[in-house]
Amino acid sequence: MYGRRGMFEGRNGMDALNITLLFLTVILVAFGQRWRPVLIPAAVVFAVLVFRAFSKNFDRRSRENRWLMGLYRRLFLAVPLWRMRWRDRKTYRYYRCPGCGGTVRLPKGKGKLRVTCPHCREVFFRKT
Repeated sequence: MYGRRGMFEGRNGMDALNITLLFLTVILVAFGQRWRPVLIPAAVVFAVLVFRAFSKNFDRRSRENRWLMGLYRRLFLAVPLWRMRWRDRKTYRYYRCPGCGGTVRLPKGKGKLRVTCPHCREVFFRKT
C-alpha cells in the first residue's frame, strides 16, 4: 500500500514528546517486570506514542510538543538556579522582582536595601 518513504508522508513522526513517551514506556515496562499492574499504563503510553507518530494533525501535535519543550526549558533553567541558591545559602538571599518576576541576589545581613532589577529596571525595597 505505502512505499517505505510514503508511509510517514504528511505524518507527525517522532518528535521530542514522542521520544519522552518512548522513554516513559521503557521505564514502565522495566517496572512491570516486577509489578504487573504497571504494564497497563505502559501499554496506554505506547498507544498514545503510536497515535501521535501516525497522526496527520500536525498543528495539534506541534502544539503539544511546544508545551513539552516549554516545560523542559523551565525545568532546565531552574535547576542551575536551585544549585546556586544552595551554594550561596549562607551569604545571599534570592528575591523575585515584582515587575518582571526575574531573580535578584542580595547579600544577607545588610538591612533594608533599595534594589534595582537588572532585567526591567524596576526599583523596590527588600530587607535582607
